[in-house]
Amino acid sequence: MGKSWLLFLAFWTISLSLFAQAKIDSLLETSKSSNPEKQLKALLELGQLFHRNDPDSALVYINQGFEVAKKEDFSTEILSLLNMKGNILRDQGKFEEARQIYQKLFDLASKQQNNRAQAQLHIC
Repeated sequence: MGKSWLLFLAFWTISLSLFAQAKIDSLLETSKSSNPEKQLKALLELGQLFHRNDPDSALVYINQGFEVAKKEDFSTEILSLLNMKGNILRDQGKFEEARQIYQKLFDLASKQQNNRAQAQLHIC
């Protein structure tokens, strides 16, 4: 019974790892799309996937997404990307950098009259 449990656990872990890698590979491919909406969606998801385990990579994807969102004037996505970036910097203990990002986020949300984004920042 013990050996079969270990074998099952090993198989399960490998399966999850392969599935996660396939998802990442698919998102990386989509992030190179000529369609800015698809590209941005993939970069946002990559940022979310890497947030906890590889925050430096997450920041790379978030910054790439920010450039796409800025170029295409995707204002709501810009706010989401800034929020994600601030959260990662906060989690890394880079509180002053996070504060600056949150301030930029608040200023943009105010300019856009996005009350929801402003309220979420007041909750943090």
